[in-house]
Amino acid sequence: MNKIYFYLGKFLLILLLVFTEGFWGDQSTANPNHDFYLSICEIIHKKESQSLEITFRFFADDLEKTILNYDHTRIVTDSWGKSKNSDKSLFNYLKNNFSIYDKKGLKIDYEFIGWEIDKEHCWCFVEAKYEQFGKLKIKNSLLTELFATQKNLVYLKSGNKETSILLDKKNKIGELILD
Repeated sequence: MNKIYFYLGKFLLILLLVFTEGFWGDQSTANPNHDFYLSICEIIHKKESQSLEITFRFFADDLEKTILNYDHTRIVTDSWGKSKNSDKSLFNYLKNNFSIYDKKGLKIDYEFIGWEIDKEHCWCFVEAKYEQFGKLKIKNSLLTELFATQKNLVYLKSGNKETSILLDKKNKIGELILD
């Protein structure tokens, strides 16, 4: 009989947690002091178009604080929408904190495509023309000026090959090699 009460108690506790989450909403973005700071950058090499499609994913609140600190522009990452200077501020911030170099050490320029937001995350999209392939040098210091424990994970994919590197405040530069 005690087992029944034990499992019934666990079931009721789970129900309580589920319903209070639904009632109070998602509090993860309301608490700016989350446990980890991570951005993800995915670089996809498109052989057909000889280009690199680059997608960044950030926690929305972290990116908003960083851009506000960077150039005093408030990009809005909530239901009110984006501010009119958001695109320019984001692209300038990306250009100053994320660079790609080819195997000869030449910087690869990229174009800003746009960005999207949801409740917790922000995605930024850029694209670069790139014919040759094999090795890329990456400089990624995104969000490290504000968050000491910020980690920036960079994935590189080309066809069925992929590799990755983890960069942070101390190690902002790394190489990705696909043979």
